[in-house]
Amino acid sequence: MIRVLVMIAVAGFLAGVVALAGAAALGGPDLAARNWNWDVDWHDRHERREWRDRDLRRDRPLEKDAGEITRELAWDGSTKAEFDIPAAIEFTQAPGPGKVTIYGPKDIVDRIRLSNGRFSLDQPLADYARLRVVMTAPAVNRFQISGDDRLEIRGYKQDQLEIIASGSSEVVASGQAREVDVELSGSGEADLTDLITDNAEADISGSAEVTLAPREAASLEVSGSATARLLTRPKRLETDVAGAGSVIFDDGGKSGGVGAPTKPAKPAAGAQAT
Repeated sequence: MIRVLVMIAVAGFLAGVVALAGAAALGGPDLAARNWNWDVDWHDRHERREWRDRDLRRDRPLEKDAGEITRELAWDGSTKAEFDIPAAIEFTQAPGPGKVTIYGPKDIVDRIRLSNGRFSLDQPLADYARLRVVMTAPAVNRFQISGDDRLEIRGYKQDQLEIIASGSSEVVASGQAREVDVELSGSGEADLTDLITDNAEADISGSAEVTLAPREAASLEVSGSATARLLTRPKRLETDVAGAGSVIFDDGGKSGGVGAPTKPAKPAAGAQAT
């Protein structure tokens, strides 16, 4: 029995030596040229996406001669702005005719189309590039972004504001709106700390996060592991919290979890108050 085990061990060792010798014969010269280092470039398969005016994949050069251009578009007068392009957007409410300025690689910027308030590309991107969009308009009250877009809304002053964001997108807004309606999904974030508002509605899911400061009323629907943060204690508050979702108050209070109470329970019919 021991003799058989020894023979098996010797045969395995010899097979390993033969395999290593074959590998060295096939790849030895190339490895020797690299000082016997095996380099793996993970950037060939993974994109790096960071917030910058221009953020490209590793294989796209960053030099100024890479084809950066500026393109101006007249706003089409729509009351909504929907972005189906990878971009960092800066919106400022201003009177007069709206204006859009787009910064980015020429081969991508030239392919952007604007129709009925929707920005899109005439065909899908073969390579990833983040654009910068600077926009002014007098009456846009509905914004929609997705992916890992970033939207900053400045100087807002209208009765209503609606924000829809998905993916890992981010929204920051300042100004004032009597009513605000926020819909977030995925891992998106919306920071409305500097937006003065009376009434707020929010529907957030996934691991999304929203920060609000309503003065009069709030209606919050939270699911998944999403979080709604209130910087105020509105006079009227309705919450519907499911899963690991939570509603957190700036003063330390918290409401969350399945079955978390959202309103004082009404006494049963005929029951006497104690």
